[in-house]
Amino acid sequence: MATKKKTPHYDTTPPPEPPKASEVTLDPAVKFVKDEWMKYNEHWGSRLSDFDHYYDLWKGIPPTRTEDWMATHNKKLIFQDERALTARFHSLLFPSNAPIDCDPTEDTDEVSAILAKSIVAHYFKIGDDETVKSEFLDMIRSAGIYGTGYGECEWYIKKGWVYFKGEIEEDDFRSMVGPDGKHLLNGEGNIQTESIGKKKVFRDQKKYALLEDRPKLKAANIFSWRVHPRKLSVDDEYPSIKQEFVSYETIMEMQEEYKRLGLDLFDESSVQSLKEMKEQISQVDYERHMKGGGFKDYENPEIELKHYWGLYALSNQEGKPKKVPAWITIANDRLLLRKIANPHWHQRSPLIKVFWMKDPKPSWYGIGLAEIGEASEARVNEIINTRSDNLKKIMNKDKSFDANDPKINRRLLQTSKPGVA
Repeated sequence: MATKKKTPHYDTTPPPEPPKASEVTLDPAVKFVKDEWMKYNEHWGSRLSDFDHYYDLWKGIPPTRTEDWMATHNKKLIFQDERALTARFHSLLFPSNAPIDCDPTEDTDEVSAILAKSIVAHYFKIGDDETVKSEFLDMIRSAGIYGTGYGECEWYIKKGWVYFKGEIEEDDFRSMVGPDGKHLLNGEGNIQTESIGKKKVFRDQKKYALLEDRPKLKAANIFSWRVHPRKLSVDDEYPSIKQEFVSYETIMEMQEEYKRLGLDLFDESSVQSLKEMKEQISQVDYERHMKGGGFKDYENPEIELKHYWGLYALSNQEGKPKKVPAWITIANDRLLLRKIANPHWHQRSPLIKVFWMKDPKPSWYGIGLAEIGEASEARVNEIINTRSDNLKKIMNKDKSFDANDPKINRRLLQTSKPGVA
């Protein structure tokens, strides 16, 4: 029996595979730091989400209600507790007199020791935003909210104009006299003088010099550091990674600072590539670091840096890899800027931390006011808002309406505000 051959209505040939995108070959150190960051970030993800929630509680965001007419009063108990207790603890740690003492170790008189102590105490008390007192206050406030406060021991450099009395040499002159002992005059009637050499005088001078070159404590953002899940202390050997967002101009300033300190500079080819990169940074992480983020400057773009502090295999003098405390810096998860041995004498990261209340179970993070007082604040807000809602319902209790009135929209009655006729 003859059969008619079926003609397919569409082409069954599989489409050609799209060309594979060229894979970017990463430096082994870049891939290592990137993978470590992802592991730490995934492990601490729930904790960081809790920190976002604690910040909202401290800031006093009103509670969410099911209807728009319901009251949204917020007592802000966590904020009040943090402000009161932080001020109290700070005044205990830093009283009006600087908590220091002197113990002379050289053959000096007692007056010199007292004077040295007074000078240090004076600058300790009157300091501005760059002193230990103010930075430690921010650490205590962070500990009160999140349970843990971060700080960084960095090196502080300050330059400025210095005014001083400087000794200089100037030409010295004396008046000329004649045989009769009288001053000789020139054609204009002025006394003639002659040079007799040089003389030393003091004049007001100024110079642009180094004003401060010292260690400095700086408060750090709780979201800027990720630590190894097994890390319990800043002194152990488990690594930690710092995330920061800087501009290209800041990179160049850091280059100058490292050069002055005698540290290894960023790789020049990588720094030049940064200016041409069009990588988009994570806006979620950026807004955690800085409130009101989102500004884009295409001439001076934001760059994400990750600083790894921990053990890494570096080549020794014999050319063999050996794990040593290292400092590795990468940019935008693609470029390697630095891979050197840890330059600090203590051979660990500059990270330090304080607890509001230490967890009895071994933990990297502590317990703060938001975690402790969240339930109490929610209960107080619920009582106050429920009373306000009930008051609105009581005010509307004596109202009545005709169900057959054609002017009444029954659908609007379901969402009307209590207390409104």
